Amino acid sequence: MSTAMDKKKAREAERALRKEQDKIERAEKEAKKQAEMHTHFDEKLSASKAAGTKILKLKEWMSKIPYESTDESLKYKTYFEVVKAMAAVDSKEYAGIGTDFDVNECATLLKYVSKAMERSKAGSETSNTV
Repeated sequence: MSTAMDKKKAREAERALRKEQDKIERAEKEAKKQAEMHTHFDEKLSASKAAGTKILKLKEWMSKIPYESTDESLKYKTYFEVVKAMAAVDSKEYAGIGTDFDVNECATLLKYVSKAMERSKAGSETSNTV
């Protein structure tokens, strides 16, 4: 016959076990998400190389941005590829962005432009690219 204390201890043990299992599941999901971001980077790199025009190359970088990545080198590599793609586009071709990009892609591009302006100090990699 179990007492109220035994039942309480059993419930607490179950909760602790469930909490630990949830923690493990969250860690596995996060690891999977981080790995997918690296895969998306590789896919975007090859898709941008295969794109026909410079605008379409830039457009490829506007999807699946690694905002939630914990890998700073992945964020930097993505940023640098976007800056290189922006630098490759002629000023005359930027008018085509309005027709080729949707609103979300334009907003993402604006974030990258702002970041590039923020980081463009004389002698930095960004200022050398742009």
